[in-house]
Amino acid sequence: MCESGQDYPRGLLLLGHGSDEPAFREEIERLSGQVKEMVSLPFVDVAYLERLDPTIATGVERGLAAGVGEIICTPVFLFAGQDIKGKLPDALSPSRAKYPNLSLLLTRPFGPDGRLVEILQERMREAGLKRPGSGERVILVGRGSSDPEPAEGLAELAEMLQERSGFPVNIAFLDGADPDLPIVIGREVAEGATSILVLPCLLFRGVILNRVAREVESLREKHPSVQIVLGGHLGPHPNLARIIAERVRDAV
Repeated sequence: MCESGQDYPRGLLLLGHGSDEPAFREEIERLSGQVKEMVSLPFVDVAYLERLDPTIATGVERGLAAGVGEIICTPVFLFAGQDIKGKLPDALSPSRAKYPNLSLLLTRPFGPDGRLVEILQERMREAGLKRPGSGERVILVGRGSSDPEPAEGLAELAEMLQERSGFPVNIAFLDGADPDLPIVIGREVAEGATSILVLPCLLFRGVILNRVAREVESLREKHPSVQIVLGGHLGPHPNLARIIAERVRDAV
């Protein structure tokens, strides 16, 4: 095994949160395959913070076994919340202590990025929204966090999406931040909305996306006079792979 990045190539470890939903792993691994086609690295793999194997420590071991001496660790997370600021560095600490000469570079998450907005615009078109019309609204739904940075990031994405698409765009959260989805939907209905597209600003399928779907179904029953449509999530889109490939180039 190599512990020095001076004489050996770099590798890339994608750090996912993990989920009990099998579709989560399938989608993030599909994204990993897209990234492999965009970067010239001898080692590209996925490791998980929780719920799934391999763990982050095991992912580092796999990189060493593949002969790399430096590992670029890229969080497959939208924004820099508590996981990015606390849990991921903590998860890397045992490997840093075990291999003090190994370079483990933790890059930033996606953040508000125009390429994410392009994906959201695709999801809008898939849902039938093409030109702004009277009474049509879009709501970006995020997971939510007690850390203010994810809420600020989602608000910035919504502003960018509104500017590019011409549709009124608001934000809502499931947990940890205000306003929640029922409040925002109720407000839009009161202000005359006739058609509302709920866009999950979520990377992959999983428990949170399932909760959004249940919430939307409940709100349809509560507001039968308004068309409430659930749009697609971000998913393993090539734009995500392009952002990750850019993180690799920036780390060189």
